[in-house]
Order: sequence, then structure tokens, then C-alpha cells
Amino acid sequence: MARHAGRHCIGIVLTGMGRDGAEGATAIRHAGGLVLAQDEASSMVYGMPRAAAETGAVHMIVPLARLVDTLSACLRDLGVARGGFVHAS
Repeated sequence: MARHAGRHCIGIVLTGMGRDGAEGATAIRHAGGLVLAQDEASSMVYGMPRAAAETGAVHMIVPLARLVDTLSACLRDLGVARGGFVHAS
């Protein structure tokens, strides 16, 4: 995604084990994209979001219950800041 979408890419790292999410999040961040991660309190396993946050790739750590609202707000903000590629109706 990072390679193809670049700064238009948004990654979300959810509960899970491993570090592969951190690698993808880092690629998205370096490409100029946005990275969100699920918070520890709402994660069944905080391994993947923690690993991504520890790399410095994560822009925001968000509770699962707030993820949709946060993503919607980010999309609105990105649409304005990046030339309107998001169209709200």
C-alpha cells in the first residue's frame, strides 16, 4: 500500500501478535501516509499495536470504540489538506 498510495495511504494497526504491522506502519509513515493504532485497553493482545508505536510510525493511538470517528475525522482533514481527494456528501 505504501508503495502504491504513498501519502494517500492510511494504515490501521489492530490487536494482534508479531511485528509485521510495525513494518507496514513504518513503510506507510515514510511514504507520507497516516498510521493509527488500537490502544492497549481495548486490545485483546497489544503486541502488534505496541510494536508499531515503538517504531515511532504511529500518529495516533485510539480506543477501538473511537476508531471509526477518528478515521472519519482524519479523512475529512486529509481531504482538505491534500487537495480534496476525499469527498463528503
